[in-house]
Amino acid sequence: DVVVLVPDLERLADFIAMGKRTRRRLWQNIVIVLTIKAIAVALAIAGYAPMWLAVAADVGATLLVIFNGGRD
Repeated sequence: DVVVLVPDLERLADFIAMGKRTRRRLWQNIVIVLTIKAIAVALAIAGYAPMWLAVAADVGATLLVIFNGGRD
């Protein structure tokens, strides 16, 4: 949902495009995090992931999401 407080409705197309970019970025972030977490869990189950690797994967995923969200 969005509230347009600008009387110029010609910018409505810009707002729609911004919403689509935001949704795309959100899905990118979800896929990034779930992929990294799945790899870390698979390695942990196989016995190849020590605790520091799990922490590094979690912090790394968080930083990737922050930097990906800050793009544009």
